[in-house]
Amino acid sequence: MSRRPLRRRIALGLFLYSLCLGGAVMGLGYLVNEQVEQLVWESLLNEELEHLLDRPHPREAGVLVESGTLWAYRQVDGHPAIGLPAPLQALGPGLHDEIRIADRQYAVLVRSSPGERLVMSIDITDLEAAELSLTGGVLAAAAAIAAVLAVLAWWLAGRLAGSITRLADRIDTLRPDQDGHRVELEGPLDDETARIVGALNGLLARVDGYLARERIFLSLASHELRTPVAVISGATSLALQQGGLPDAQRKLIQRVARASRDMEQLIRMLLVLAKAPERVKATGSELDLVALVQDVIEDHGHLTAQKALQVETAALQPSQLFAPAQLVQVAIANLLRNAIEQSDAGTVRVSIDPPGVVTVEDPGHGLSPEEISRIYASRARAPGERYARGIGLELIRRICEHLGWALHVQSTGGRGTTMVLDLRCALLEKDGDREHGNQDQRPA
Repeated sequence: MSRRPLRRRIALGLFLYSLCLGGAVMGLGYLVNEQVEQLVWESLLNEELEHLLDRPHPREAGVLVESGTLWAYRQVDGHPAIGLPAPLQALGPGLHDEIRIADRQYAVLVRSSPGERLVMSIDITDLEAAELSLTGGVLAAAAAIAAVLAVLAWWLAGRLAGSITRLADRIDTLRPDQDGHRVELEGPLDDETARIVGALNGLLARVDGYLARERIFLSLASHELRTPVAVISGATSLALQQGGLPDAQRKLIQRVARASRDMEQLIRMLLVLAKAPERVKATGSELDLVALVQDVIEDHGHLTAQKALQVETAALQPSQLFAPAQLVQVAIANLLRNAIEQSDAGTVRVSIDPPGVVTVEDPGHGLSPEEISRIYASRARAPGERYARGIGLELIRRICEHLGWALHVQSTGGRGTTMVLDLRCALLEKDGDREHGNQDQRPA
C-alpha cells in the first residue's frame, strides 16, 4: 500500500477545497448576476419603451428611435418588417439577453399586442466586455488565494508533521536491550504531540517493569531448572564409575547422562531465546547434519516400542552447517517426536534432500487447513484438537524466526503430515574457508 506524506495530503486537500469553494461561490455569483441583469435590462427597456410610447407621434411601422445605445422598432401585422434585423425577427415576447448582431451584443425586449409588435434593444457590448474582464480578474484572484492557502497549509502541516517526524525518529533510536526508555523531544510541542509523548513514556515505563519482572523470573527459573539437572548429571557420572555394570544398564545410564547434558544445553538455549534472541547466531558451530539426524533417531527409538511403527532414513545428503547444534537438534527432535506421537502404525521417513533440508513424513492422522494455519499463526491449541502441538512446534517457529530458517507443513486429513525444516541458509560453503554459514542464501 502506497503511503504519501501527511504534509502533502493536507496542503493538497486544502488547495482542492479552496478551488471547489471558489468555484461554488463564483458559480452562485454568476447565477445571481444573470438574474440581476435580467431584471435590470427588463426594467430599463420597459421604462424606455413606455416613455417612447407616451410621446405624441404617429404610430407608424418602422424605426421609432435610434440612438447610440437604444434602438426601437414597430412592426404592424400584415406588413413586412422593413429595417428589422434578421436576428430580431423570430424572437418571441419577453427579454432576450446577449443577442449578437454583427459584432455587437444587445439586450432585446419584445412586446406583442393585437395588431402590432414592439422591439426595443440596448447595446451591452462594452458592459459584457467589462464583465468578462472582471470575471477573469476574479478567477485569477481565486487561484492566487488558493495558492496562498496551499502554501500556508504546507507550512502549518510541516510544523505539525515535524513534531511527529521527530517523535518517530526518537522512537526509532530506542533499543530493547536498554533500560529506562524515555522519549524526550527538544523544542516546543503542540498539545496533541505532548499527549502522545506522555502516553508513550507511560507505556515504556510499564514495559520496563514487565521486562524487569521477566528477568527476575528467568533468573530464578534457570537456577531451579539447572539444580535438578546437575544432580542427575552427577548421579549418572558416579553410576558410570561403578565397576561390574551390565552392558544394558550401562547403555541406559549413558542415555540418561546424554539426555541430562542435552537438557542443560537446552535450558541455556531457551534462556538465550527468551532474553537476547540476537545472540543466538553467536553460539553457532560447525556440525554434521547427517550425524545429528541419526543421533536424534536413535534417541527416540524407544517411542516406537509400543507401536507397530518404525523410523526409516532415506536420501541423507551430506550437509555441513554452521549453526547452534543444540537448536538444530531440538528442532529435528520435536518434528520427529510429533510424527511418532501422531502415528499409530506404518513408517516415519526422515530424509535430507537437498542438502540442508530435513523432511519428516508420518502416516498419522494428518492436519486440517485450520490446524496448519494455527501452527503458522502460533496460536494455542484449541480444546480437543487432536494435533498435540504443545511447546515443540512453537519452539521451532521461534528458532526459525531468529535464525532465518523455514518450516513448511503439508498435510491432508487422514493421510499423514510432511514437515520440512529448511536450513540451507546455514550451509557451509564447499571450500570450507568460511567460518559461518551462507547467510546470503534464503529458503525457497
